[in-house]
Amino acid sequence: MTDITEPELYVGVDGGASKTQVVVIDANGIMVDQAAGPASSLTASADHANETIRETLGRIEVLADRDPSTVRVGIGIAGTELSAARDRLLSLCADFADVCIVSDALVACLGAHGGADGAVIAIGTGVVGYRIEAEQTRQVTGWGFPHDDRGSGAWIGMEAIHTTLKTIDGRASPSPLTETILERFNHDTNEIIAWSCEADASAFARMAHSVADYAEASDVHACSILKRASDEVIVAAQALLDGCHPDLPLALSGGLAETLMPWVSDALGARLTPVQYSPAMGAALMMRNANLSSQLSDYK
Repeated sequence: MTDITEPELYVGVDGGASKTQVVVIDANGIMVDQAAGPASSLTASADHANETIRETLGRIEVLADRDPSTVRVGIGIAGTELSAARDRLLSLCADFADVCIVSDALVACLGAHGGADGAVIAIGTGVVGYRIEAEQTRQVTGWGFPHDDRGSGAWIGMEAIHTTLKTIDGRASPSPLTETILERFNHDTNEIIAWSCEADASAFARMAHSVADYAEASDVHACSILKRASDEVIVAAQALLDGCHPDLPLALSGGLAETLMPWVSDALGARLTPVQYSPAMGAALMMRNANLSSQLSDYK
């Protein structure tokens, strides 16, 4: 019988606005399985997040016949600043041996630096900077779209729509990027506006891939948008690193990190280090280290 005080499997969950990633590691920190699912952000609802996480866990073969009370689960999820939603998710996960719910930024930082001190700018649908140094933490940006998260995938997509609208009334010259967006909406301004009023952050973020593709072809508007996005990331990184040890490593993670890396690397220079592990792995490693888990469990 498995000793529930020392579970041999540790689950890490990275719940974001676009997708959910789950990894399972053993007592030696070796990944034994993983799975992916749809979005599970707390900004939608705790119940929906719980359903998505459970569904994704159901795809893990090694957990198929395992009693939840023998498994420790670390959940890094967007929206933990919504305390009522976080508490609701915590109550829904009471069947696990232990559960720790923290921000997706925190587990991104833990994963990026293998559990060691460091800083990270996670750039995906949203963007957030997080720093862990000598058991102290700091967050920069990441307050949500559209009121913040400048430089994120959602922001890039919104800027693409904004630029396209400017070409319609003559405030900007058209480019292949804006022409492609216009074709998507049948050259109908009302259709663009109607879509924009209903679109969420994930919908805008899906446009970021087109912007990146056109930037590679030197499209003037695409390059301008990515340059402005990179400027926002650089400002966030500078604020994040302010006052820290000069050798504290910084990593860029997330789905758009590779896209923006060429635009920010000159400014951040040798400070940038490669990402070691995924945010989901960071959450699993957090649970494997009981002392670290107890230190971080109260951070949102």
